[in-house]
Amino acid sequence: MANVLQDNTLHLQLGSWTVTTEFVEVEFQQSNNTQEITAGVGQASVQRGEGLDDHTFNITVMYDTVLSPSVFTQMKAGTILAFDFGPEDNTAGKPRHTQNVIIQNNSFGKNVDKSPTSFQIQVQGADTPTTDMFAGGTW
Repeated sequence: MANVLQDNTLHLQLGSWTVTTEFVEVEFQQSNNTQEITAGVGQASVQRGEGLDDHTFNITVMYDTVLSPSVFTQMKAGTILAFDFGPEDNTAGKPRHTQNVIIQNNSFGKNVDKSPTSFQIQVQGADTPTTDMFAGGTW
């Protein structure tokens, strides 16, 4: 029987900010921009080959009143910084993904029911990963 990752123990670092108690959710998407490689005449269908990889991360963190103002500067859209992620914490042999990312956008809001405020931060890969979990990268 497979073991299911059930706890919130993960490693998430964005620049100099190690996200710990503020963590709510992270969604990690890898995609590949395929290339059309159909050759010759009389082909019945398009043929495609591997293109450039892309990585997108959607991160949700709780607003914490003790967050340093320096954390907010790391959320600024257009900022390029280091991203280090381990879905099973930073334990030797477990998956790891490290690369420079660019902050695409961030948002947060309040509502009338006074539920906790959270930030949504969307980042995209800004460079080739130095450790790619989809290529077998580990701690």
